[in-house]
Amino acid sequence: MKARILHLTDLWAARCAVSLFRLAAVLAATLSLGWCLAPTAGGTGPSDSLSSQDAKVGAPESANVAIPGPLRSFLRMAGISQKVSPEEVIPLLARNVFLLGYQGQGPKGRPTEFLILLNRYVQQARELAALAGPDGVIHVATCDGAKPLLKILGYRKRADCGQGNTSLETADPQRAFLTIDSGFPLPDLEKSLQEGRAFTYSFTTSHVPASPVEIDWTKKEKKIDVLDMLLGDPELARFYWALTRMDAETLSALRQSHVLKRMVPQAATLDFYGSHMCVRSGRVVVPGGSAAAPAWNELVGASPDSPGEFIPKLFAKDSGLLAAYFDDLSSVPPSQQTHFTEPARLRRFYEMFRGKDFSDAGAGVFRRDTGLFLLVSRLRWERNGDPYVPGNLEVWKKIFQQRTGFKIIRDSGRRAAHWDHPGQLLEALSAISQVPTDTGPLQSYLMLSEIDGRRSPEHRLNPETVALLAGKFSEFSDQYLVFSEFPDLDDASIAAFLYGATPSEPFRPASDSGRYWRVRAKSLAAL
Repeated sequence: MKARILHLTDLWAARCAVSLFRLAAVLAATLSLGWCLAPTAGGTGPSDSLSSQDAKVGAPESANVAIPGPLRSFLRMAGISQKVSPEEVIPLLARNVFLLGYQGQGPKGRPTEFLILLNRYVQQARELAALAGPDGVIHVATCDGAKPLLKILGYRKRADCGQGNTSLETADPQRAFLTIDSGFPLPDLEKSLQEGRAFTYSFTTSHVPASPVEIDWTKKEKKIDVLDMLLGDPELARFYWALTRMDAETLSALRQSHVLKRMVPQAATLDFYGSHMCVRSGRVVVPGGSAAAPAWNELVGASPDSPGEFIPKLFAKDSGLLAAYFDDLSSVPPSQQTHFTEPARLRRFYEMFRGKDFSDAGAGVFRRDTGLFLLVSRLRWERNGDPYVPGNLEVWKKIFQQRTGFKIIRDSGRRAAHWDHPGQLLEALSAISQVPTDTGPLQSYLMLSEIDGRRSPEHRLNPETVALLAGKFSEFSDQYLVFSEFPDLDDASIAAFLYGATPSEPFRPASDSGRYWRVRAKSLAAL
């Protein structure tokens, strides 16, 4: 028996770690990659499906961006992998500028050392490119001819030129650092001076393809280099990065509608929540398909048939919260979308998610909608269309009334006394989905739904066990995955597990393995 328990526990620990990492990977991929899905939920017509013809989206308009000097040196200074394709260079540069280039947000943000050095390098590279001339080759034939080059590099000669003891020393530390950090072949230059021979180095301007950055997006009235535009404006850089993550047909529709200029202030919101935006055949593909289009029209204040009007209003409304709601629903399968996009539910769920005192959904470093995303993607449904309720509704009334430091949960708890339908529980879960906690009622609900959903209908968790698990969630939730791995555990075994690990005698497997095995033996005795 002990050997069996040891094996099962090791198996559970390994599976638990894998599950956690898998969930983190799925979330990271879902929240960061650009998808363009066309729903085929019930009630949608063929025009809502992504046809093979629509899928063949042409490449977006592109232009060549000039980068002074070797691309290898620029990538090195910009913190971009040497393995990226030429098409990825400018988008990744824009990403690094807004993500790594400034301390603080808004107009008061200060450039970081990374951006300061990158700007200095670009200036130095332009000077070297000018020295290289139209042929793109730096050529030094004599010692006197090396002076202009050394001045740009931040060095000067020591001793007489052409002798074995000729060496270079730092004259300008800032420029000298850039010379070394960018990979300029300074040792070769020094050796050629020692030997009194000519030095040649190819320093041609590199060109990479990129979607054009329009002068109308900025507050500048005169033409300015694309590289300087991105390096000098974090908002524009983030806006550009967000656009590059859209598919070509969607971006083309926005360009043709001439709405991009007024969307620049929504750069953060577009970055967070724009990757699922999809235009097909001149229409915005909305969650729920054509059957839900009238409801989205009412909610946004514009028709999905007019992308140039619908998309800007979507991202501008309620400081980006409606865009977050749209993005989360767009990321789940059509069958799941159908439940949330019913006309009677779409607005109600959104109003609960938004709340009364909402703030900017694009502010900060992390998305504001992770709780809502987990809810809409993992929610289980009964056959009659009601949301699944572990235990019963009465238990969840009491769970919402537990003590908490979050006002919005307390408010939901006061209203819980009047619940008489599972849909009201779902509305409350939507309302608290923005609460910054890992141990609230939403997290309890998702975990217990997962545990109960893996159990056979005749072995569902009883209300008392649900109340016990929710009550101890903040203390032992990291151990709860064991119950989904072993769905045959009965309610008594689960209770024995939890009562055996009390707050007065903490459950610490790493520091008290003997106690761990005793508690595990109790809980697994039913196997």
